[in-house]
Amino acid sequence: MSVSWLNIDCRHAQQLLSLQRDSRLNFLQSGRLRRHLRQCESCRRMEKQFDFLARAVKRLDQIRAPPPGRTHISSEFRCARACLT
Repeated sequence: MSVSWLNIDCRHAQQLLSLQRDSRLNFLQSGRLRRHLRQCESCRRMEKQFDFLARAVKRLDQIRAPPPGRTHISSEFRCARACLT
């Protein structure tokens, strides 16, 4: 029995990865994406990049702005970058 109707290309998988971030995938879309990710290293890397960016955005929400007049903002960014890795 052929399941070729489950196959999707990378462009479609990337669209589904984006929808997945918003929890907007139905059961069939989720299955198609999982199947594609098992077979495609490039899209798995894309998924990891999405995961990294999502964690980075969450961390940015936790970083306090420097007090007014402070000129050494780069140290806060170095600290934030270190926390993300």
